[in-house]
Order: sequence, then structure tokens, then C-alpha cells
Amino acid sequence: MIIMLDIDGVLHPDPAFDGQLFICLPFLYEILMAAKTAKIVVTSDWRLKHSVDDLKSYLFASTPSLLNRFLGVTPYLPNYKNEYRGRELEVLMWLSQHGNQPWLALDDIAGHYTYGSPNLYLTNYKTGLTEKDQSAILEKIRT
Repeated sequence: MIIMLDIDGVLHPDPAFDGQLFICLPFLYEILMAAKTAKIVVTSDWRLKHSVDDLKSYLFASTPSLLNRFLGVTPYLPNYKNEYRGRELEVLMWLSQHGNQPWLALDDIAGHYTYGSPNLYLTNYKTGLTEKDQSAILEKIRT
């Protein structure tokens, strides 16, 4: 399973205030530890502003044993940036380049993906991932 990961609104509230950046990472770590074969691909706009090495550091500095789960970032399709399903098209391009595999997107914006997509788990942008989300995501991954 490939987890297509947004950052703002998923790994911390959006907007994130002082001390809130990446406060939801423990929930992601729990998901990765429970779903032993799950891998991460970053879909967030953070991939446009930060290097891959920086993203690895932000995500896995405190859990280097999970670093091997990081596969990279999706391609950027600027013509679709603010279009309905734009992020999903980037995900589909990544999958076509790396072999189609089961995937689940964690995002806080429904319009980034096809309405009602079974491949999307929406978080509340005000909180980011919660314990309840963690349980629901693991249930989706297992089915």
C-alpha cells in the first residue's frame, strides 16, 4: 500500500501556529508500524518548496527506522494545480511511472481527488490526523 501524503492539514493543523508543525506525526508512525508494508509518497505542496532530503528529515528524523518507507514525491503538474482532481492526476502519473499499486491518499481537501474516491481519506484541516483517524485509516488499509 502506498500512502499518498499531504502535510498541511494532515500532519498538523492548517494553519499551523507556533509549536504545531508536525504534531500529528506520531499517528502516521503508528500507521506505518501497524501496516508493515505501507510506503510514503509526498503529494503536498511542501515538495515544491523543500528538497527530498529536507522532507525525509522533517518526516523521519525522530524515527530513522521508518526512513526506508519513503519512496519520494509525486510529479508536479502546474496546469492542474488548482483544478478539481489535480493532485489525483499527479498521483496517477507517479503510479504509472512506478507500477500501479494499491494506494490511499491522506489529504484535507476533497477537491484534490475524485468526489467519493475510495482511495481518499479526508482529515479535518483544523486538527490534522487524530487517534480516530489512525484507526479508520488502518481499517481502510486492511480491507
